[in-house]
Amino acid sequence: MNQPIWTKNFISVSLVNLFIFTTFYSLLTTLPLYVIYQIGGTEAQGGLVVTAMLIAAIIMRPFSGQLLERFGKKRMLIGSAIAFAITNIGYFWMDQFDALMVLRFVHGISFAIVTTATSAIAADIVPAKRQGEGLGYFTMFMNVAVVIGPFIGLTVTQYFTFTALFQVLSCFAFVSIVFALLLKEPEQEKNTKPAFAMSLQELFEFRALPFSFIGLLVAFAYSGIISFISVFAKHQA
Repeated sequence: MNQPIWTKNFISVSLVNLFIFTTFYSLLTTLPLYVIYQIGGTEAQGGLVVTAMLIAAIIMRPFSGQLLERFGKKRMLIGSAIAFAITNIGYFWMDQFDALMVLRFVHGISFAIVTTATSAIAADIVPAKRQGEGLGYFTMFMNVAVVIGPFIGLTVTQYFTFTALFQVLSCFAFVSIVFALLLKEPEQEKNTKPAFAMSLQELFEFRALPFSFIGLLVAFAYSGIISFISVFAKHQA
């Protein structure tokens, strides 16, 4: 019997991923403009606001899996989605570069946990015999966010204001909480909680390094383009 992929749980976790990544990519392309043209920063500072969030995410990522196993995937998903949404509200009051850098770093922590949780839950939900197909569909939601996130961000800032953009993205972040709450707790969550381990072997899966390195090269090139394409376009206009 062919096990279904498009269950309520799968759709819910995929939509969480969609709204989180739409918010992320929208900010990624518009915050350099915000720094340069709204708070009088330099182009280098515009790049740093992108880097701050990603550095926090990189630091937090190795510990995210441990947190999920210790406290439960759904619980950490909801908690990190709430933290992501609350942090997103902070952009309304960011008119100083230093404060914005701190906010971006904090935002990166919740982003690392929530995106790790969605991926882990999706892997649990998808039937084992259709995992490649199911995870391909799940990743498709992130790819959609790569397209619509920058489009929404640049369109709203072109015709309205950055405040309007932050309002829209805050709504997206809170919608992600709603879909996280709709998730039914997977059976794996009910197992005995493991001890929190800090060994190198527990934090890193070294067999994944070759594939991770390929992803690193692709992301390195892509991040530089998407972060500054809006600034480049502004100069060309």
